[in-house]
Amino acid sequence: MIFRPENLERGTWPAEKQISRGHLACGIVALMLVMLGCTKTVTAQNDVMGELQFEGKSKVERDSGVWIDGNYVGYLKELNGSKKIMLLPGEHQVTVKQSGYVDFVQKVVVEPGEKRLVTVSLHLSPSATVPEETLPKRLNLLAIANFRIFGN
Repeated sequence: MIFRPENLERGTWPAEKQISRGHLACGIVALMLVMLGCTKTVTAQNDVMGELQFEGKSKVERDSGVWIDGNYVGYLKELNGSKKIMLLPGEHQVTVKQSGYVDFVQKVVVEPGEKRLVTVSLHLSPSATVPEETLPKRLNLLAIANFRIFGN
């Protein structure tokens, strides 16, 4: 016999079957148990890992880039909330970089379930140079040039 809708009685076609309330309730309970099991797994995983928190006193530190074990992770001011840094236990190297400043490098030992605060302090590089020509001096030269051209 060929499987066609007209060969079946009305109400027996798979799309027309209704789910009983008991089956629906069992499905919802099973879904909730699976979701609950997943959250416990994530919580257990966080107990194994340690968290790094960063603190920068000035805008220079907060706008600096952060590298952990040689991998860029983001700007210091972004590394909190959903972007918090979770690391496996052990020793890690934290580097904070900003143009014109000496790199901040610190070794941190992370323990399971522990929160470590890294206070960043950047110092101006001795080799940093300030441009000789400043904006106000440029504006004065531009005003003199306009005076000569237009004769005012």
